[in-house]
Amino acid sequence: MNIKQIKNNKLKTILQFSIPSIIAMLLQTVITITDGYFTGNYVGDNALAAINLGLPILYVYLGAGLCVGVGGSVISGRLLGAKKRQKASEVFSQTMVTAVVIGVILSLAVFVLFTPILGFLRADGELSGYFTDYYRIMLFTYPLMVLGTILGMFIRVNGKPQLCMLVSIAGCILNVVLDYMFVARMELGVKGSAIASLLVQLVTALAQLMFFFLPDTSVRFRRFVFDRAIGKEMILNGSSEYHLTRMFKEDTDEALYQFIKRVRLERSAWRLKVEKERSITEIGETYGYSSSNFATAFKKHLDISPADYRRSSEQMVEDSSFSHGMTLDDLDDAGSEITVEYLAPFTVLYERKKGNYHNLSDEWCDFIEKYKYLATKDTLYIDCTIDDPSITDEDGCMYELCQTVIPDHPVLKDHPEILLHDFEGGKYAVYHFKGVPQLLFMVYQEIFCRWLSKTGNELDERPIIDIYRKIEEDGYMEIDICFPLKTKLS
Repeated sequence: MNIKQIKNNKLKTILQFSIPSIIAMLLQTVITITDGYFTGNYVGDNALAAINLGLPILYVYLGAGLCVGVGGSVISGRLLGAKKRQKASEVFSQTMVTAVVIGVILSLAVFVLFTPILGFLRADGELSGYFTDYYRIMLFTYPLMVLGTILGMFIRVNGKPQLCMLVSIAGCILNVVLDYMFVARMELGVKGSAIASLLVQLVTALAQLMFFFLPDTSVRFRRFVFDRAIGKEMILNGSSEYHLTRMFKEDTDEALYQFIKRVRLERSAWRLKVEKERSITEIGETYGYSSSNFATAFKKHLDISPADYRRSSEQMVEDSSFSHGMTLDDLDDAGSEITVEYLAPFTVLYERKKGNYHNLSDEWCDFIEKYKYLATKDTLYIDCTIDDPSITDEDGCMYELCQTVIPDHPVLKDHPEILLHDFEGGKYAVYHFKGVPQLLFMVYQEIFCRWLSKTGNELDERPIIDIYRKIEEDGYMEIDICFPLKTKLS
């Protein structure tokens, strides 16, 4: 279709391009529903929950893919309009190479950070097993998905949106067949669902790839030559809505890469303090470092070697502004206040904050006032302190303020912006704290530095939570500080 025809048939052109694209997107939803149906009915609710838990990983891939794909296809389409087919093909080749490189890098990053991701997403027990089985395979699937998505964009640039629709229909049918074979018949569980997704994405990507070898294709593969200016323009064009790093930095005041690097090193420091029986090398490997580069990266970030940090961690705790002049010896009998309990599951609404724990009381006042219309006499207020201020910069600590709610409360349905989280409960060491908030930090550190190693208990990846039982005007507080414990196998 030439430019004159487009101008004379605007409505027809819009429908010709939009309807097939809409149908293709709807079919992707059908694929997701199909996977959910087979997983939920033939594997179980926990399997379905584990898959849904990892959806943020998918969104990272999609964000990166859309950024590159939208940017590259816009440039290529503009060049085709200017009848610069060769240059448009060069942009297409650069876009595809960039997409492959990004997909591989993301998969490697997720692989290296798999254990921290499990902890961050609060996947443990059976959820952890299902999550691992599924997403180990999906690390190969998602780059193919990104590739297929971008190929589809360039097929539309070539004026063939109907082809994308037909490929999506075929992929949807194939997905139903493979899910039935692998999950329902062969009983491969979540692995079967992941394998089905991998095969569907491989077949659809190859089908779309073949289009660019047809003789009448407007853009086709050419010898790859990296053009820095095109690369920059590609990212700028594509990032207007989907640029992950920019959005992340706006939300956290940190670049994504720096955030990941910082969290890896600070979590490893916390492990060095808490898990004294584990070797430094083993802890470094948990966070993706070899024995040689772990020490270098650790010292660069924390200005101390891992070995020296482990030896001086208690002193660093006592030097913190949160210690208020106390020592760990002052709380050496903390274990007498601890009971091992099994907490029932519950649901909370929450807000994640970043700042200094010293400002926690002000944040709590605002939070309680904001959600008081959902409070009842049985409402519990809970905070989840994510970072250790003796390691993380005091002004950059993350924490969550939570309020228990009834999951099916009608008000929540009318406010989708309210974030909800299900705490699964389980085995916890509960410190029944009674006193002023200035003592809380050292209570935490006594548990981390001494009680765990003394008793042989180990923390799992569930969050540490504070359940507020009583707060008086003079500052006196009663709080259940709940440390999640691994259940030891007999």
